[in-house]
Amino acid sequence: MESKDTKLVIRISQADIEEIDEFIERNPRFSNRSEFIRHATMDYIARSRAGIIEPQNNGINVKIDRAFQRAIQKLVSEGLFSSVDDFITAVLQESLKTGLVRRMIQDKQEQYRSLLGQLGKDLDTDSELEHGGIDK
Repeated sequence: MESKDTKLVIRISQADIEEIDEFIERNPRFSNRSEFIRHATMDYIARSRAGIIEPQNNGINVKIDRAFQRAIQKLVSEGLFSSVDDFITAVLQESLKTGLVRRMIQDKQEQYRSLLGQLGKDLDTDSELEHGGIDK
């Protein structure tokens, strides 16, 4: 006896639909969105059960602008990187190698020192105002 498929209604953003449609166009083994989503869901469950997918709370979550996500996905789909994680790892390695991370840290340290200096001046000014102003 063959079981009937159950119809499921889901909400999904237009950007995600566009990503799915682009993927389906490049991968003709999926004839429609339903087939793709069914396959992706079952694949995710299988990978999760096998321990291939780790829970998100064990890793680092990065929020990336949707346009950047599409650009990164395009690089992955073109075969330039094996995955989004591979892309992010490569960018971080290159940033460390070229000194970008060091310069960013130095810039943040300078901003911090400048902020502390400004706070000190503001505190001095507030203290002077509380004590009747500056002696002339």
